[in-house]
Amino acid sequence: MAEQAAQRVREVIAAAEGRAEEIVREAEADAERLRAEATAEAERIRAAAKAETPDPRPPSPVPEPPVPHPDPSPPGDPVPDPPAPEPVPPAPTPPNPDPTPGLAGHNGAPGGDAGARLLAMKLALEGKGRDQIAAELESRFGAADRGSLLDDVLARAGR
Repeated sequence: MAEQAAQRVREVIAAAEGRAEEIVREAEADAERLRAEATAEAERIRAAAKAETPDPRPPSPVPEPPVPHPDPSPPGDPVPDPPAPEPVPPAPTPPNPDPTPGLAGHNGAPGGDAGARLLAMKLALEGKGRDQIAAELESRFGAADRGSLLDDVLARAGR
């Protein structure tokens, strides 16, 4: 009887270990999926920011080619030197545009809510706690109520 009980305990432990290994594999697969989603989101944000950012350099002026005029002087007469061209004034310099229009977060930090969400997801996947994530978001993006953002990110990260 004791041998049967011991055998049953070994079977239960083996089944529990098998299930634990399965849970770990599922968690690792979920973490990898979340990392891939976060990376894709970051690439989308970078592409959108790049597409919205105007070129800060003013267009370079293209000089007009000189128009040839027929020579009215008869052959053999000395040809006078053409008049010197008038200098072209430089184009006015526009004010420096914001390199990331529409993407400024709190305290002018680039990325806004999307940047905060991306950073929070990264930190959650690294195993950081809610308080550590909140402190990092506040230091980078300024003080704001991010309770619902943290709830969502931590839920998606399975924490």
